[in-house]
Amino acid sequence: MKIREATITDRENWNAFVDSQEGHLYQYFDWKYVMEKDHYTYFQLILEECTSKISGILAIGKKNTRWYSTIISFSVPLLRKDLSKEEKYKAMKMFFKYLDDNYSRGCSTSKLLERIPIVNGVTADPIQAILDSGYRSRYDKTADLPCDFVLELTPPFEKNIWMGLWPHKTRQILRKVERKRSVTVVVDKEMRYSATYLEMAIANRKRHRTTPYLGKKILTEFRESMSTELKVFKDKIKLFVALEDNTPVVFQLCLYTPSTCYLLHLVSFTKFNNDIEKYVCKVAIEDACNSGYRYIDFGTSSEPGSASQKEMFRGTRILHRNYEKRYSIIRYLFELIPLSITYVLSNKKCLWAKRKKILDYVFRW
Repeated sequence: MKIREATITDRENWNAFVDSQEGHLYQYFDWKYVMEKDHYTYFQLILEECTSKISGILAIGKKNTRWYSTIISFSVPLLRKDLSKEEKYKAMKMFFKYLDDNYSRGCSTSKLLERIPIVNGVTADPIQAILDSGYRSRYDKTADLPCDFVLELTPPFEKNIWMGLWPHKTRQILRKVERKRSVTVVVDKEMRYSATYLEMAIANRKRHRTTPYLGKKILTEFRESMSTELKVFKDKIKLFVALEDNTPVVFQLCLYTPSTCYLLHLVSFTKFNNDIEKYVCKVAIEDACNSGYRYIDFGTSSEPGSASQKEMFRGTRILHRNYEKRYSIIRYLFELIPLSITYVLSNKKCLWAKRKKILDYVFRW
């Protein structure tokens, strides 16, 4: 087996491999165009046999700053299901050796993300090949964060989800939106509301500001990446629009793999539309169930508040395990200090709220 960088001619085979091996949404080839709008240098690696049959793929983004570079992958390598345990271990090691040999120069860290099914707590061990390649596993064992919530869909929706799974309180909240606020939800097939959606996404980003200063340049880049997402995934998306008095108040963008509906971006102009946001999710879930999809993925939750909102839909918690490899302590400090200051400035109460986690980190260091 050998590893090479993918080219545009590999796009069709790459995406077919993701579908056939039940890969994650973020493993599609077309994220390359979105990530490049965020100024990542994007590399897509193919592990193939001498017959050119694909055995595995790995996509990585590299972001360069003045003092260091960072390697980020939103998933671990996707490998063929029929590979043996020994073959998978060897394939993983090959990927990470190739990454170190070709992309690690000038880097502070390499970061990977793995999604782990959770049943009665943490049941999956870290992937040994990743640990043997110099990575360390990072996740909040106490809170099981960050995480996804995944809901298995069993039609008919009315019987098995609405009445059979969701509690009375949840149904009451959703009915109240429909009856008392006269909200209707439509699917924007022609993307007539796309400009409003982008404006709302920017307003949503400002409200949940992830950096203390969101300048014009940063917001312009964000708009470009969101717009690119709509274009490159136009055959895989549905845009649900909640209308109140014929005015858009909430948008839910859903992206689809053959088996899963991903509730990717839920946006509104204000923070007072929580119930409408839940109602739009309900409509998207019902639509996916009736369309034959097997799962709903509610997206990543990094904070307890976000996780608790998604728990109302009774999905299964899926843990994210973060892996991190440090190439240079000096460059790592150049990366860590600005990020820490940014986080503190954006979250005034975080030091006190996360005091135990910070102390644990200091002692571990």
